[in-house]
Amino acid sequence: HVHIQASVHGAEVQGNLVIYELMQYFTHHDFAGRITFIPCSNPMGLNSKSGTSTLGRFNNVTGDNWNRVFEDIAFNYDDFVSRHISLPWKELKDSFKKELQQALNHRMMTLEERGLSENKKWALTLQKEASQADIVLDLHTGPISTSYLYTTEEFYSSSLDLNFPHHIVIPAEFAGAMDEATFMPWMKLKKAMAKVQRAMPSDIEVYTLELGSEETINSERAKRYTNAILHFLKKRGGVVSELLPLEVVTKRYKTKLANYCCYHAPYGGLVEYLKAPGEVAFEGESLATFLNFKAVTTLQNVSDAQKVFKAPKNALIINRCPSSNVSQGMELFFVMEEFELV
Repeated sequence: HVHIQASVHGAEVQGNLVIYELMQYFTHHDFAGRITFIPCSNPMGLNSKSGTSTLGRFNNVTGDNWNRVFEDIAFNYDDFVSRHISLPWKELKDSFKKELQQALNHRMMTLEERGLSENKKWALTLQKEASQADIVLDLHTGPISTSYLYTTEEFYSSSLDLNFPHHIVIPAEFAGAMDEATFMPWMKLKKAMAKVQRAMPSDIEVYTLELGSEETINSERAKRYTNAILHFLKKRGGVVSELLPLEVVTKRYKTKLANYCCYHAPYGGLVEYLKAPGEVAFEGESLATFLNFKAVTTLQNVSDAQKVFKAPKNALIINRCPSSNVSQGMELFFVMEEFELV
């Protein structure tokens, strides 16, 4: 059972076109299993507009990041294992999905007694859908961005089948995101099973896929992402038909989440970006120039209006601010430091 969703953040729309392409494909080809698509999964975020811009990263009422409102559901893993440890894996897994959904339903009913917020109603609804899946792909984008994905060390080697060039390895911990809310129950089940000396098969996978830049869709790129996902599913037995050849990524980079850093704007002003997402900036190399006329008092010191921001360390640019008009302290670049070629 595969679950694929898009637009948890309203401005991140490219994934919806990928879902459309996948739907088109499975209109004419069989899928050996079940597959759930949830395009436009956050209507509130999609409809959060200011002029021509989409402000759908945060709930306008509460200020909450839409991808930090999911729940780490209370569940007695040791008790579940003690009651099901003798079952074959498939039966144990099906029972776990059923009881996990019951726990999510109970949590929703408990919250409804006090009045359920729009954040939680939306988040728990998505969690209930994803809790039944073996593979979950949460489709996002960056602002101005290259392609990259989030995975855990547990899933890292399997994530290479998705054919992405950049991999950020996150800890198996809960911090409110959809991928964490989906894979953490399985990580906790695995630990509970290990206590009674039973290994858990590695047939659960959860990834956040970042499909380039927000506020835009591109059919050519969507077809490439779609083909990569179909090849990924074919390796797992879900796709049974022949596929178009895969344009295999030849260079892959990896870093831990702790080395995924934000460079904030050291100055306010108008910015010219000198490095693009996907490029490497070496320590001391210019990343951006800032133009601010506040420092200019006469024509003799007009050059004081321009300042250069240089890379403090070797860094692989993952995404950058979409605006060339920034305030001091704004998020400017997100980069991989301490990255390795794998």
